[in-house]
Amino acid sequence: MNVNMPPPLRRPVTKETPATASARVTVSNPILIRRQRLLSLVFNGLPLLGVCAALYIGWTRGFSMVDISVFVLMYVFSFFGIEGAYHRFFAHRAFKTSAVGRLILAIMGATAAQGPVAFWVANHRRHHQYTDTELDTHSPWFDQRGALPDVAQPRLPQ
Repeated sequence: MNVNMPPPLRRPVTKETPATASARVTVSNPILIRRQRLLSLVFNGLPLLGVCAALYIGWTRGFSMVDISVFVLMYVFSFFGIEGAYHRFFAHRAFKTSAVGRLILAIMGATAAQGPVAFWVANHRRHHQYTDTELDTHSPWFDQRGALPDVAQPRLPQ
């Protein structure tokens, strides 16, 4: 057995713990929920304001080749930050790197404004653990309560 392998992400499905068993998938502390919402607003709202400001400045003053080049480079940088760093390295442990490399990868992922590493990785691993169930955070059935109330739920195999 390779000791460097991560533990399995999917929990075993038994009669005692079926795939549809209720699980605590969110924070229940109201103070932490308020802080999380505030941070989400800040870290998603500020980049949106920046984009609006950039569009206004570009509309009124025009874009230079430097502006377009920086945009393309930052887009590629943040795309690799999510796909290569947050997803492949942190969530799936697909390769190894030094402490400095981990720091650089975390900064690259943070430029995409999808939240901190720990939140992103936990959410993605939860997605793999509960794939195609109402607890899957990437499922169209998901909301903060676990599933959309007014939509027919998919039938899970027995």
